[in-house]
Amino acid sequence: MSPPALFLASLWGMGALAVLAPGPSVLPRPANLLGAIPVLLGILLHTSASRRFAREGTTVKALGEPSALVVDGVYGVTRNPMYLAGLLILGGAGVVLASATPFLAVPAFAWAVRNGYILREERMLEERFGSAYDEYRSRVRRWI
Repeated sequence: MSPPALFLASLWGMGALAVLAPGPSVLPRPANLLGAIPVLLGILLHTSASRRFAREGTTVKALGEPSALVVDGVYGVTRNPMYLAGLLILGGAGVVLASATPFLAVPAFAWAVRNGYILREERMLEERFGSAYDEYRSRVRRWI
Protein backbone atom coordinates (compact mmCIF):
# COMPACT_ATOMS: atom_id res chain seq x y z
CA MET A 1 0.00 0.00 0.00
CA SER A 2 1.41 3.40 -0.96
CA PRO A 3 1.85 6.10 1.71
CA PRO A 4 -1.12 8.14 0.38
CA ALA A 5 -3.31 5.02 0.40
CA LEU A 6 -2.04 4.13 3.87
CA PHE A 7 -2.83 7.66 5.05
CA LEU A 8 -6.36 7.52 3.59
CA ALA A 9 -6.96 4.09 5.11
CA SER A 10 -5.80 5.42 8.48
CA LEU A 11 -8.11 8.42 8.19
CA TRP A 12 -11.02 6.20 7.20
CA GLY A 13 -10.21 3.84 10.08
CA MET A 14 -10.22 6.77 12.50
CA GLY A 15 -13.71 7.73 11.35
CA ALA A 16 -14.91 4.15 11.65
CA LEU A 17 -13.50 3.86 15.18
CA ALA A 18 -15.12 7.16 16.17
CA VAL A 19 -18.50 5.82 15.07
CA LEU A 20 -18.27 2.13 15.96
CA ALA A 21 -16.09 2.20 19.12
CA PRO A 22 -15.54 5.81 20.14
CA GLY A 23 -14.19 5.22 23.64
CA PRO A 24 -14.08 8.07 26.12
CA SER A 25 -14.34 11.68 24.99
CA VAL A 26 -11.01 13.52 24.90
CA LEU A 27 -12.32 17.05 24.37
CA PRO A 28 -15.70 18.65 24.79
CA ARG A 29 -17.26 20.27 21.77
CA PRO A 30 -16.47 22.93 20.43
CA ALA A 31 -12.89 22.64 21.81
CA ASN A 32 -12.43 19.67 19.50
CA LEU A 33 -12.35 22.12 16.60
CA LEU A 34 -8.84 23.06 17.74
CA GLY A 35 -7.84 19.90 15.88
CA ALA A 36 -8.14 21.96 12.71
CA ILE A 37 -4.85 23.67 13.64
CA PRO A 38 -2.59 20.59 13.27
CA VAL A 39 -4.58 19.55 10.20
CA LEU A 40 -3.83 22.90 8.54
CA LEU A 41 -0.19 22.79 9.68
CA GLY A 42 0.11 19.31 8.20
CA ILE A 43 -1.33 20.46 4.89
CA LEU A 44 1.07 23.43 4.79
CA LEU A 45 4.03 21.22 5.70
CA HIS A 46 3.22 18.66 3.01
CA THR A 47 2.71 21.38 0.41
CA SER A 48 6.02 23.02 1.31
CA ALA A 49 7.90 19.70 1.18
CA SER A 50 6.34 18.69 -2.14
CA ARG A 51 7.14 22.06 -3.69
CA ARG A 52 10.73 21.84 -2.48
CA PHE A 53 11.10 18.45 -4.21
CA ALA A 54 9.51 19.86 -7.37
CA ARG A 55 12.00 22.79 -7.43
CA GLU A 56 14.87 20.27 -7.30
CA GLY A 57 13.23 18.08 -9.94
CA THR A 58 13.30 14.98 -7.75
CA THR A 59 10.53 12.47 -7.23
CA VAL A 60 7.90 12.76 -4.52
CA LYS A 61 6.97 9.10 -5.04
CA ALA A 62 7.80 6.88 -2.07
CA LEU A 63 10.68 4.54 -2.86
CA GLY A 64 11.17 6.33 -6.19
CA GLU A 65 14.70 6.94 -7.46
CA PRO A 66 15.83 10.32 -6.06
CA SER A 67 17.75 12.63 -8.36
CA ALA A 68 18.69 15.18 -5.70
CA LEU A 69 19.35 15.26 -1.97
CA VAL A 70 17.14 18.02 -0.56
CA VAL A 71 18.51 19.27 2.76
CA ASP A 72 17.13 22.80 3.16
CA GLY A 73 13.75 24.40 3.75
CA VAL A 74 11.54 22.08 5.78
CA TYR A 75 14.10 19.34 5.12
CA GLY A 76 16.52 21.27 7.33
CA VAL A 77 14.18 20.60 10.28
CA THR A 78 12.96 17.06 9.58
CA ARG A 79 14.12 14.41 7.13
CA ASN A 80 10.54 13.25 6.59
CA PRO A 81 8.25 16.28 6.43
CA MET A 82 5.63 14.56 4.26
CA TYR A 83 5.23 11.67 6.69
CA LEU A 84 5.28 14.11 9.62
CA ALA A 85 2.54 16.07 7.83
CA GLY A 86 0.46 12.89 7.69
CA LEU A 87 0.91 12.43 11.43
CA LEU A 88 -0.12 16.03 12.11
CA ILE A 89 -3.23 15.66 9.98
CA LEU A 90 -4.18 12.36 11.60
CA GLY A 91 -3.58 13.75 15.09
CA GLY A 92 -5.66 16.81 14.32
CA ALA A 93 -8.42 14.64 12.88
CA GLY A 94 -8.36 12.63 16.12
CA VAL A 95 -8.88 15.83 18.11
CA VAL A 96 -11.74 16.86 15.83
CA LEU A 97 -13.36 13.44 16.27
CA ALA A 98 -13.09 14.06 20.03
CA SER A 99 -12.91 10.43 21.16
CA ALA A 100 -10.02 8.28 22.27
CA THR A 101 -10.01 5.25 19.97
CA PRO A 102 -9.35 7.09 16.67
CA PHE A 103 -5.93 8.05 18.05
CA LEU A 104 -4.90 4.38 17.69
CA ALA A 105 -4.41 5.09 13.99
CA VAL A 106 -1.69 7.69 14.64
CA PRO A 107 1.01 5.39 16.07
CA ALA A 108 -0.07 2.65 13.65
CA PHE A 109 0.53 5.01 10.70
CA ALA A 110 3.90 6.10 12.15
CA TRP A 111 4.98 2.48 12.59
CA ALA A 112 3.83 1.52 9.08
CA VAL A 113 5.59 4.37 7.29
CA ARG A 114 8.76 3.94 9.34
CA ASN A 115 9.01 0.22 8.68
CA GLY A 116 7.46 0.15 5.21
CA TYR A 117 9.09 3.21 3.69
CA ILE A 118 11.42 5.39 5.77
CA LEU A 119 14.00 2.71 6.57
CA ARG A 120 14.11 1.58 2.93
CA GLU A 121 14.28 5.16 1.66
CA GLU A 122 17.15 5.89 4.05
CA ARG A 123 19.09 2.93 2.65
CA MET A 124 18.45 4.17 -0.90
CA LEU A 125 19.59 7.69 -0.03
CA GLU A 126 22.73 6.37 1.67
CA GLU A 127 23.59 4.26 -1.36
CA ARG A 128 22.88 7.09 -3.79
CA PHE A 129 24.39 10.07 -1.94
CA GLY A 130 26.91 8.44 0.45
CA SER A 131 28.72 10.81 2.79
CA ALA A 132 26.48 13.77 1.88
CA TYR A 133 23.48 11.83 3.19
CA ASP A 134 25.43 10.64 6.24
CA GLU A 135 26.27 14.26 7.11
CA TYR A 136 22.65 15.33 6.59
CA ARG A 137 21.36 12.44 8.72
CA SER A 138 23.81 13.38 11.50
CA ARG A 139 22.42 16.91 11.82
CA VAL A 140 18.69 16.52 10.99
CA ARG A 141 16.41 14.18 12.91
CA ARG A 142 14.13 11.65 11.24
CA TRP A 143 10.92 13.18 12.60
CA ILE A 144 11.61 16.42 14.52
